[in-house]
Amino acid sequence: MAEAASNQQALAQPASAGAMQAAAQINPIDSFMQSTTVRHFGRLIGLAAAVAIGMVVVLWSSEPNYAPLYSNVTGQDASEIANVLAANDIDYKVDANTGSIMVAQGKAAEARLKLAALPWATMMLPVLASTL
Repeated sequence: MAEAASNQQALAQPASAGAMQAAAQINPIDSFMQSTTVRHFGRLIGLAAAVAIGMVVVLWSSEPNYAPLYSNVTGQDASEIANVLAANDIDYKVDANTGSIMVAQGKAAEARLKLAALPWATMMLPVLASTL
């Protein structure tokens, strides 16, 4: 019986030695991923992504709120309005779906005053009043 136990131990030793050799042979991909250079590079990529996301959020939130100036204007009227707004350095947007012209809320009163001099502006007063 003691002899059988020693045989089992002798047989078990080569098996555990083989397992140690297998553990010593690390997959090249695993060794590459465990290198410090790859870890630092991964951290740099994560930091760059965080900075980029932060910049997008800051730029997106700094865009001014736009208020409607006129809605349902024709193409020629929209062109005249755009020319007057551009000449007076007033930023504007034209909504393609509704046909409304929007300006920054802080410049809305100034834009209405500049556009009041146009000949067709008196016809637009009901539309202007509805957008106030």
